[in-house]
Amino acid sequence: RIFQDVPPQDILATLCAERGLTDVAFALTREPEAREYCVQYRESDLAFVERLAAEEGLVYFHEFEPAVGGTHRLIFADAPTLLPHLGARTYHGRAGGTPPRRHVRKLTQVSRVRPAA
Repeated sequence: RIFQDVPPQDILATLCAERGLTDVAFALTREPEAREYCVQYRESDLAFVERLAAEEGLVYFHEFEPAVGGTHRLIFADAPTLLPHLGARTYHGRAGGTPPRRHVRKLTQVSRVRPAA
């Protein structure tokens, strides 16, 4: 599949709509430029969405709104400040046992070098 002169958020919205995801939002701090040429070749829709989002510096997360009939919304964002605040979390690194509240079990730092386009 080929997309020509289409902004990445329109490509992502199209892919989501084709899969029945109608409640999709974009929380962007900048207006992405249209992609001259974008190809989905031999990859699943999810793999394509993840690759396109990563290339554009986007993350995605789900928002649940119980007060509005239990709706789920898929949100794409381009800045960590747009992610929902989760509050303080306890670090629980021991194997075994169940901590009494929400916690973080593992922290990992990853660095990657990417060639400039």
